[in-house]
Amino acid sequence: MVPGRVIAVTGSPGSGKSTAARLLADNSPGERSAHLHSDDFYDYLRKGRLAPWLTEAHAQNATVIEALAAASFTYARGGYEVIFDGILGPWFLAPFRARAAEGVAFHYVVLRTGREEALARVMARDGADNIDAAAIAGLWDQFADLGEFEKHAVSTDGLTPEATAALVRQGLEAGRFRLE
Repeated sequence: MVPGRVIAVTGSPGSGKSTAARLLADNSPGERSAHLHSDDFYDYLRKGRLAPWLTEAHAQNATVIEALAAASFTYARGGYEVIFDGILGPWFLAPFRARAAEGVAFHYVVLRTGREEALARVMARDGADNIDAAAIAGLWDQFADLGEFEKHAVSTDGLTPEATAALVRQGLEAGRFRLE
């Protein structure tokens, strides 16, 4: 079986990750695709779960990211194009890059919209009463300057979800987002 590939669609909350990832998975060019949503992996934690943006949640987050990487590459080795969406900053790429070294292609895509737009999108969601706007702004700030990964950023300003997914797909096919 020909291995698939792993595509991480990330960015701050409100950047359009989940919608774009769902569209990418639904319109995958191959016969097999999977959409892994990081929030689901956090929901598996039953006791001792911490809000992932808290400093003391680092070990928890590292465990969840390791599980996501393992699941993503297991599906990909089975021939699936895997679109993972969640907050995956450059600081958590090591488990994905290590598995990519085993021969499955790994692509890293950072969706980015303006800070105010991102905050407005998040605050418009159901359950926004429980959202910490300062934490959301802090996450946006962490993706504002990606350094060596800046070429992996895609602006979603003014784009429909379909246009965002199409732009990401074009970049994937051109090899723009691949990490070794």
